[in-house]
Amino acid sequence: MGTTRTHAAGAVMLGLAAGARSSLGTAAPLWPASSGRRRVFLAAGVLGEFVADKSPVVPSRLSWPSLLARSASAAAGGAMLARERSRPVAGSAVLAAAAAPLGALAGSGWRKLWTDGGLPPWIGALVEDGLALALAAAACRGVRGAAGDEGPGPWRTGRPHLLAGAGSARARSG
Repeated sequence: MGTTRTHAAGAVMLGLAAGARSSLGTAAPLWPASSGRRRVFLAAGVLGEFVADKSPVVPSRLSWPSLLARSASAAAGGAMLARERSRPVAGSAVLAAAAAPLGALAGSGWRKLWTDGGLPPWIGALVEDGLALALAAAACRGVRGAAGDEGPGPWRTGRPHLLAGAGSARARSG
């Protein structure tokens, strides 16, 4: 598969993951360039959404505000992936944003199918969480970390790293 098709598939997978769990749209591409406290912060945000998703008081993921937030998260993540892979940012952002509502619909349909079958809803939700994580991880395969030997990460432009602390050697070396 060519790199353009591989990149497009990654943007769509990230969009589907963000449709299921909106925090994955931006957290997944940021993860490889993060370490320590930053990873704790990202993981807490994703885990918080995983927990909140199981609550009956959380609004439907199919409501317009939720769909817009999921699409925005997917678009931002798609743009980060595009920058990492030196691909057109707008196209990647549009692909990811367009896939997010499909991910939301698929996740909602899966949960309904699971619970209508008389199975415990929380197990269906955990299966959906796992699938969303797998999609996000597959989409971000090859994204380089800021501290790694492979390169600067998806949001670098020669300026200090967005997530780097003031004392970071990587931030100072720019």
